[in-house]
Amino acid sequence: GFRKWTAKDFVKLGKVMGQTDVMIAYTVRDPFTMLMSVWGETVKNGRTRSFPEYAAKQLKDPQKSEPLNPLAELGPILDHPKLRLSVLDYEAVRAKKQDIYTAFCRDILGLEGMQPSRDKPKNYSFPIELTDYLRALSKKIEHDPKKSDMLFSRLFTACHKPEDIERIVATMKTVGADLRETVKLDRSAPWYSDLQADLVARLGPRLHPLPVDGRLFGHGVIEAVTYDMDRLAEQPEIDKLLEDSANRLKAGRVPWTKSPVMRAWRHIQRTLGF
Repeated sequence: GFRKWTAKDFVKLGKVMGQTDVMIAYTVRDPFTMLMSVWGETVKNGRTRSFPEYAAKQLKDPQKSEPLNPLAELGPILDHPKLRLSVLDYEAVRAKKQDIYTAFCRDILGLEGMQPSRDKPKNYSFPIELTDYLRALSKKIEHDPKKSDMLFSRLFTACHKPEDIERIVATMKTVGADLRETVKLDRSAPWYSDLQADLVARLGPRLHPLPVDGRLFGHGVIEAVTYDMDRLAEQPEIDKLLEDSANRLKAGRVPWTKSPVMRAWRHIQRTLGF
């Protein structure tokens, strides 16, 4: 995706499209909610690391962590003379109960009053029960994301009906009631305050909306709840569900790399020289 592109890649894309003025639109989020979101995406891709393990690794050096420090991504763009940057404050947009599409059109494109044509969010967020279940399932079938031709979560949903998924989530909640773990993420940590101040200082008028009190994010402690899947997967009810899911995935593998979408994307990559 675009998150892995370098500043030079964006300049190259501008040249291909005949544009010398390239504006990068970016949405900045609370580092801790971003941390949880990125971890969830790694699981959707087939990774099996638990959230406590993932969070501990990122918190060893927050300044060098891409999920925690937006400047790890934005720094090279800010420093490039041929790129401009405009940043949406996601927390402010959400606090005002605005749609991110409406905010993007207004603050980035200068188009007032734009509304999304559909209400249902396209990017469905999995509940923690399903995310941890996917971790256990990926481990059970020894899934290798590097060798997969389809996103693991898409393969899973393609092989399970909505009622199957509802049953999995309900069973996880019931059987795993005593196997929950809580990870506390403290916004009063010194590095958190320093990062917030650094973001406001470096982004300045590029931020939309401008922070009134110099704060981009909330305060207090976030408690992230997850499950001890090593123990939960041993429970008969969960083990049975995992076995059923494993059999479905083996029978329902989809050749995603041969799809028209992937062929079109590879053509774009070759055209741009990536």
